[in-house]
Amino acid sequence: RTDVLPTELQEILFKKYAEIPNFGGYHYEDSDKELKMIEQLITLANQYKKDMEYQTMVLNRRINSRVSEKVTEDNKQISSF
Repeated sequence: RTDVLPTELQEILFKKYAEIPNFGGYHYEDSDKELKMIEQLITLANQYKKDMEYQTMVLNRRINSRVSEKVTEDNKQISSF
């Protein structure tokens, strides 16, 4: 989900890896290129891990607060009958 990725990481992924097909992936004839791409992605994942964890936590809090707001709203409607 791009909404939990830092902007800088989104730009890197878009510029370097936007051509990766959604389902087929890449097929490299040269295994060194494939390994280099995998290593770069792992490095980026490690580099941005804390930021992504934080963004995911914030997103989950938003979702949970919306759900609890909806439940409270529904309960108010039920009690008004």
